Amino acid sequence: MLRFKKISKRPKMLFRLTGLTVEQFTNLSLKLNPLWRQTEKKRHTIKTQITINTKGKILMARKSYPGRVHDYNIFKQENTAEKLSRQSSHYVDCGYDVAPNDYPECNIIMPVKRRKNHSALTRAEKRFNRKHSRIRILVEHVLSRMKKYQILAQVYRHKIMDYNQRFRNIAALVNFRLATAAI
Repeated sequence: MLRFKKISKRPKMLFRLTGLTVEQFTNLSLKLNPLWRQTEKKRHTIKTQITINTKGKILMARKSYPGRVHDYNIFKQENTAEKLSRQSSHYVDCGYDVAPNDYPECNIIMPVKRRKNHSALTRAEKRFNRKHSRIRILVEHVLSRMKKYQILAQVYRHKIMDYNQRFRNIAALVNFRLATAAI
């Protein structure tokens, strides 16, 4: 029988690798670099990992990676588990399937996934996933706030070296708008 961790009503911190993959303009230098090659969808993309709290404030914006790098590989390369608080719960998606086993000291909570050899999810598992998704929707709201800035919503046509700084500037603007909206 599966044991679920109890989901508190107000978790202290959430984290997620952004689903915000920005398409970038292709040029000759990108085509020569094998790491920045096209994905299956024939687009050059950029991924950035962010950490948010329950209020929707962006706490960390990490270095960007090519879109073809897996979420969990970025999690390991950035040593994100060492930077996370041990007392708070961290809600992730199924891209971090191995994280709870690799980092048991972190309170990593992920949704229950139906396995191939099992039929459907039980009522308790469905209820757990529903509570999990209600908490994690905050991340999607932050991503939509960031995509209001057209540099992230459209094809990125600037230098890749400048992307990290511009992403962090947009994150700071989103945090500023969040802070001033409450006044």
